[in-house]
Amino acid sequence: MKKTLLAGLAAAVICTCGVNSAGAVNWQQFGQDSTGVSWFIDQDSIKADDKTATVDIKAQDSEGDHFIATEEFNRKDKTVKDVKVTLYNPQGYVEREEPVDNTARAVTGGSPSEAVYNHFWAATDNATVDNKKDDNKKVDKKSDKKSDKKAEKKDNNKKK
Repeated sequence: MKKTLLAGLAAAVICTCGVNSAGAVNWQQFGQDSTGVSWFIDQDSIKADDKTATVDIKAQDSEGDHFIATEEFNRKDKTVKDVKVTLYNPQGYVEREEPVDNTARAVTGGSPSEAVYNHFWAATDNATVDNKKDDNKKVDKKSDKKSDKKAEKKDNNKKK
């Protein structure tokens, strides 16, 4: 089972922020994968702003083996990297801490990491936040130009 859980970690590209399994008080399940591993996010561990977010994530199999990972997400690059990964036995005791390489990897579509990423930043505004601001400016400029033309036309009519 431990090998399966570790393989799931690598395949899922998911991370969490360093809290031991007994220390988290607000685990909320956000999914279950095809292998039966349940995924949880510790709502109390979330630290997020418009650019980055860190969070503790737990993945637990049906036998109770689990890992808790501290993950750091980058909004602009849509990447995630492991900060800390700890494996636990079903009784909640630390089995070992996995080495992390601090390398960012892409958040892939349909993965648990994408679900967590979208938890912080809605899927519809991820890549278009700056574009929406620019589009609003364009609309305002067009409106201003139309208003200016109307005012100019009105002034010309008064002069006649």
